[in-house]
Amino acid sequence: MAPAPAPSRVEPARAVPPVADAAAAVDAPARTHVVRGGETLGRIAATYYGQANVTKGVKLILEANRDRVESASRLRINTELAIPPMK
Repeated sequence: MAPAPAPSRVEPARAVPPVADAAAAVDAPARTHVVRGGETLGRIAATYYGQANVTKGVKLILEANRDRVESASRLRINTELAIPPMK
């Protein structure tokens, strides 16, 4: 009788790294985010773009949602925001 094969090792799932190719990032579809109580644009930007890109992220989100957001300090709960890819 032949010995049983060794069980295969299962690797844990890894997060997808950010898109390195700027052209690919431009073609990526925008995500959406529904504002919940207590959230700020800064926190939302940090969630999607990382802490190092908060300022640029806030500007991108504001530009993409001019029709839904009056200012960065006036978010309404349940507003659906477009989250554009980082340029």
